[in-house]
Amino acid sequence: MAVARSGGNDIMPASKNRRKKMAGQESSNVFIKEYQERFEKKLRENEIALLDHWKTQLDKVISIRPDSIASLQMQIKKISDMMANRIRVLKKE
Repeated sequence: MAVARSGGNDIMPASKNRRKKMAGQESSNVFIKEYQERFEKKLRENEIALLDHWKTQLDKVISIRPDSIASLQMQIKKISDMMANRIRVLKKE
């Protein structure tokens, strides 16, 4: 019968040692999967918040009902500038 040493002077059968390692790997895999799911959920929540913010900005332009193409262009330019500014801030972080 093969034996493996585990820390100290204890001697345990090799199959028991393998089972311990497999259990450790399984718990690591479970942890990684749970962490990945939480990360993806947070990513989706952030994307929803982002899209909601910019949709609100566009809805404001729609509700204003600009008098002319020029005023509509100004409102769209304002939103574009806000987005560009946010991108610059994020790139600096």
